[in-house]
Amino acid sequence: MICEWIRDALATTGTRARPLPDDEVNRVVGRIADRFTASVGGGRQLWEVLREDIARKRSDGWSLICDYPEPSPILLWQDGDRFRAYEFSSPADLRMVLAESAGFEFYVTNQEVGFVLCHNHHDFILGVGE
Repeated sequence: MICEWIRDALATTGTRARPLPDDEVNRVVGRIADRFTASVGGGRQLWEVLREDIARKRSDGWSLICDYPEPSPILLWQDGDRFRAYEFSSPADLRMVLAESAGFEFYVTNQEVGFVLCHNHHDFILGVGE
């Protein structure tokens, strides 16, 4: 369902984003797990296992994430047991798509996986890394 929301938002806003193939998504998630978590899986959400994260309750956290100075943010979300992702050409494009989408739990990182930002279903913004 989230894939449909993203595709619809991309079409509505005229924004382009590159869908990441499964092997690249798996590389990103694996790097997140190696760098920032105790473990991924076991029925827990990724944000529940982040180590040394900082969290604040902010209903506008989804938009604040787009202020992070990353030239090509990667939007990552969990679809059942599988992660999916798009790479955006700018934070402004990411903000337009998120603003046009129904709310969902998501993560933002970069190709180097130097940081992870999350906005979860409890309206918390969480961050770890750079």
